[in-house]
Amino acid sequence: MTTSFTFLPYSLFPIPYSLLPIPYTCTRSSCYTLIMKPFWETKTLSEMTSKEWESLCDRCGKCCVYVLEYDETGDVYETDAACHLYDSEKRCCTDYKNRTKRAPDCVRLTAKIAATFSWLPPSCAYRRLSEGKPLPKWHPLITGDEKSVKRAGAAARPALIADEDVSIDFLQSRITKKRRRA
Repeated sequence: MTTSFTFLPYSLFPIPYSLLPIPYTCTRSSCYTLIMKPFWETKTLSEMTSKEWESLCDRCGKCCVYVLEYDETGDVYETDAACHLYDSEKRCCTDYKNRTKRAPDCVRLTAKIAATFSWLPPSCAYRRLSEGKPLPKWHPLITGDEKSVKRAGAAARPALIADEDVSIDFLQSRITKKRRRA
C-alpha cells in the first residue's frame, strides 16, 4: 500500500483553486480523494482570521469612491470622486492603518456590519459572502491574479481624487449613475 499526503494551503498558490493538484492521493481503490474547500466556502465572515478577512478584499477601490444614499428611497448613487487617501494606480488606501482618523467618513468594515451596508458594491466579497453568494469569477482568490479585477472591468475608475473636506452639494454634482440593487 502506497500513500502520499501533501498539504496544499490555498493561499500559497497563484492559480485558480479548480486547477490545484488534489491534496490527497493513494493507490488503493478503497481510498477517497480529499479536496479541501477554500476558507471562504467553509467559514462565516466572523470566523475568519484577520489575514483571511483582508484577503477577501479584491482591491477594486469601489468602497473608496464616494456614494450617496437617499434616506427617503434607500437608492444609492455612485460618484466619480474618491477619498483623498485613495491611490488610483495601486487601487488602495495610502494610509490604511490610520484611514479612519484621517478620513472620518471612512467606515471600518467588520463581519457584523457587512450585511447592513447597501452602499457596498454588489460585487464586494464581504457583501456577497454575507448574502450567501459566491465570490465573483474574476476575484483574485479564484483567479490567483490580482490584475483580474482590472481586466474584468470591476475596478473603480474615479475621475478625480477629492479634497479632505467634501460637501454634499459637490458630491451631488459628481453623481455618475444609480447603483443597481443586489
